[in-house]
Amino acid sequence: MNITSGIIEDAQRVIVYGPEGIGKSTFASKFPGAIFIDTEGSTKRLNVKRFDKPSSWTMLLEEVKYVRDHPELCMTLVIDTADWAEQLASNHICSVNHKQSIEDFGYGKGYTKLYEEFGRLLDLLNEVISKGINVVLTAHAKMRKQHLAQLVKKQLFARLRAELHVFERQPLQGAAPVLLRHDRDQRRQDLG
Repeated sequence: MNITSGIIEDAQRVIVYGPEGIGKSTFASKFPGAIFIDTEGSTKRLNVKRFDKPSSWTMLLEEVKYVRDHPELCMTLVIDTADWAEQLASNHICSVNHKQSIEDFGYGKGYTKLYEEFGRLLDLLNEVISKGINVVLTAHAKMRKQHLAQLVKKQLFARLRAELHVFERQPLQGAAPVLLRHDRDQRRQDLG
């Protein structure tokens, strides 16, 4: 029987989400040895290493596989942003199945396919992590009003939620050990 103690260093999966223009990409660029897969073209004004913008879901997966197979390339892989990656997955599923929209599959069936397909990316990212490379996923968030009757009867509260259909099934909290949300009100308070 072997007993160890102390901190065990390993690669991390981090999700950073917040509204557009808040600085998610800039924050992710500060991770050690970062290389970006920039799905939306948001790193043009950042001095970072990046792959060509993926024009398809297949290209995105190939770029992730390349990092997995060449771990000397970087210390951190950044997918910027996961919601644009999800759109590539949705377009791929629709194209392969000759559908115009993910909703053309029938109630919930398209989103089930999307959840499964996006899972392929998450599995690949786990393989990248197993090579000792950190993975950072950025995602946009939107203010949504939610009814919280159990807390205050019939009052509406605004909440930031990531704009990812795949996380409607699996909450962000379960997708990564480190989950960071940043919004404009926090930024004003921190600066001021």
